[in-house]
Amino acid sequence: MAKGFEEAFTEIADESLKEFFSEPAAKIIYNFIETHYGIKPKEIGNNLDAFAAALEAFLSSGAFVIENLIAKRLYEYYDAKFETKQGYKLVDYVKTLRQTKKK
Repeated sequence: MAKGFEEAFTEIADESLKEFFSEPAAKIIYNFIETHYGIKPKEIGNNLDAFAAALEAFLSSGAFVIENLIAKRLYEYYDAKFETKQGYKLVDYVKTLRQTKKK
């Protein structure tokens, strides 16, 4: 856990997007996010709400799949147990993880 939370999130999100979609497709997603939300790829960890909104805007109902993948990997990184929860989105999982890690 040497990395800060935002840096770890950014790396995990990047790896997840590239693995799930491919590197060229991830670049298209990043371009959309930067164009429409003003967030550069290296800044997504500092702009979690906007990043999640951008994924939902770009991927529509399919966003939950990549959001869950990112959340699962983030929980694994912090050695926390990940459980999918009805109605939870990426921001909810991150908020819960941060609360759990403060205890």
